[in-house]
Amino acid sequence: MKQLKQILKLISVFFFLLGITMVKAQELKEKQLRTLSSLGVPYSNYDRSNENIKTDFQNILKLDKKRKAQSIASSILIPMGLLTAGFGVSLLPRKSNESADYEDDIRGHERGPGLLTGLASVSLFAVGAAQVGVGIPLFVSSKSKKKRRDVLLSKYEQKNN
Repeated sequence: MKQLKQILKLISVFFFLLGITMVKAQELKEKQLRTLSSLGVPYSNYDRSNENIKTDFQNILKLDKKRKAQSIASSILIPMGLLTAGFGVSLLPRKSNESADYEDDIRGHERGPGLLTGLASVSLFAVGAAQVGVGIPLFVSSKSKKKRRDVLLSKYEQKNN
C-alpha cells in the first residue's frame, strides 16, 4: 500500500511538472517578441492570458518564418536557374563555319560539336528550367503567406490604433 501511494505521488509530481513545462512553452521568447515588435504589433498591450491572442501571434510568427525561408529559396533558385538555362542554350550546337567547335573529318565534311556537347547543353537547360520551375511556386507561395500574415497583423493593428 505504501508503494502504491509513493507511485501515485511520483505520477502526480510528474504530471504537475509536465503541465508547468507546457504552459511555459506557450510563452513567447524574447526573439519572438522582438519580431512581433518589428512587425508593428506591441505584444505588451495585449492580454497575455488570452489563448486566441497567443495562437494568433504564434501563427503570425510561423507564417513570417516560412515566408522568409521560401523567399530566400526562390531568390536563389530563380536567378541560378536562369543562368544555368542560359548557359545551356549558349552551348547548343549552331551551324557556323567560323565556329571553332566544328572540325573537318578525313573527307573534308564538317562534323558537329559532338554528342557530349549537345547532351551537356540540353542537360544544363533542363536543370535550369527545373530550378526556375521550383523557384516560381516558392515565390508565389511566399507572397500568399505574406498576405495571410498581414491579414492577422491588421487585426491587431486596428485594435492598437
